[in-house]
Amino acid sequence: MFMTIDFASYENIDTVKYRDKIQRLYDEYCLFNKTGITNFCICICFRDNRKYYLSNMPDWAIQWRKAGGSRSDEVFDLELMKHKDYFFPRKSAYDIIQNSLVIREENEFNYFDTYSLIRRHIDCTFILLALHNKKIENPEEVYANTRSEFENFCIFFIKNMLIEIMLSNKEYRVLQILSDINLLEKVIKHGRVKQIDKLTERECECIKLIKINYPPKIIARTMSISEKTVRNYIESIKLKLQCVSIGDICEKAVQYDL
Repeated sequence: MFMTIDFASYENIDTVKYRDKIQRLYDEYCLFNKTGITNFCICICFRDNRKYYLSNMPDWAIQWRKAGGSRSDEVFDLELMKHKDYFFPRKSAYDIIQNSLVIREENEFNYFDTYSLIRRHIDCTFILLALHNKKIENPEEVYANTRSEFENFCIFFIKNMLIEIMLSNKEYRVLQILSDINLLEKVIKHGRVKQIDKLTERECECIKLIKINYPPKIIARTMSISEKTVRNYIESIKLKLQCVSIGDICEKAVQYDL
């Protein structure tokens, strides 16, 4: 039997504050009818490592907050998701606190993590979590059958929640990903890591220095090579990553976890 929750006491949690609109958008899109996905959580991981969450699970958002946000498990662990564009949670990897929270999530609220989509841009990383009201025995099959529709829903949802997202994250309002709908769609729909030509170890080293805004002359000095060699590396990197500028290299490096 579920306890009655006084949501008015937790209006500082956006998932609670906007629960009516969030549920309306879920119903309007008919996500359950199209995919069988009963619940979702969208996590926006900004460049300074701040994470912002919206979901249609206001009761669980309260419990998570009461636990001090300690459920920093695999589902939202960017380090574990390197080089991945989707992720299936594995409860065996959780520590005692995380495991107890996941068990409570499942037993008390019937929220079962099924898969996550990871979509990267230089401005932020989206972790898009699909859940069901029962454990899914074959999450790989569900992922294959529902991924595209879930991507479409996430685009629809974020577009319709942009005002609320920017109100709560005023310092990020200038980010292109929050102001350019076409870019948002491209990142979420085409964010899967495509096969790229193999980069050499030295090219990867060069990319790391490019990401911290080192100019070719400083890169050359750091790598103990000539500036001409650095520029050759940059041209090779552009070709392999299909970039036309240094800015493009930085963006692709984020998307591909280089």
